[in-house]
Amino acid sequence: MIAVIFDIDGTLVDSFQLDVLGDVIIKDNWKHYKNVTDTGILRQIMDENKICEEGQIGKVRNKFGELVRRHL
Repeated sequence: MIAVIFDIDGTLVDSFQLDVLGDVIIKDNWKHYKNVTDTGILRQIMDENKICEEGQIGKVRNKFGELVRRHL
């Protein structure tokens, strides 16, 4: 079995410096997000920052994984 963990809030890895989407606004209050999953939050962040979603979620996941591997 292969497991993938997205640590979007820095709990497991201090990953805030790993920039994937560029200069975006990310809310620090979880109540702001309608769907509190990695994909739900990513979609809402992209929508609020006017980033086109088509194909981007897969690219973000791949890039984040690459950056985490390098960081660790």
